[in-house]
Amino acid sequence: MKQKGFTLIELLVVISIISLIASITLVAFNNARISARNSKRVQDAEVLYKAFNLGLSNGGSLPDSASGLGGWFCISSSCYGSYKNYTFDATTTAFLAPFLPQYPSDPTDNDSRLTSEGGYFYDSAFTATSTITGTTLTAQPVIWYSLESAHSQPTCGSGIPMYYLSSGAALACAILIN
Repeated sequence: MKQKGFTLIELLVVISIISLIASITLVAFNNARISARNSKRVQDAEVLYKAFNLGLSNGGSLPDSASGLGGWFCISSSCYGSYKNYTFDATTTAFLAPFLPQYPSDPTDNDSRLTSEGGYFYDSAFTATSTITGTTLTAQPVIWYSLESAHSQPTCGSGIPMYYLSSGAALACAILIN
């Protein structure tokens, strides 16, 4: 007599194949989400760059950030994680207000499951040397942001890749304001 149905081995093989396909799909989907968040960060940094340059072309001079924590001011709707103590500055806010009605927010929006720190920052006199490109910045006004790393290396858009944070988990980028 011929049996109807599948054997236990056949069922286990099919379940294993489906599980493998599902795990590959989830990894690819997660990498796509990281890439999308990084694209938003680069776009937000470009908007901030344009707002600063509009302020300069409108006859203004860049605000001094020396009174900020370590010379930095938060220029996003929130700075969180290890950056939570960076404050907003009334002078910088007034400088940007005509050109930037609302500060951008980091796409993770303080979700500690996705990243432990985030936000956009302004420093009027940033000095550092990139460990990636070797570019040296001396007392340059910059917009600073970081990108999440996935399996592929993120790019900083028009920014300068400065160095990797947290053992390669994030890439720090700086855009020169001129």
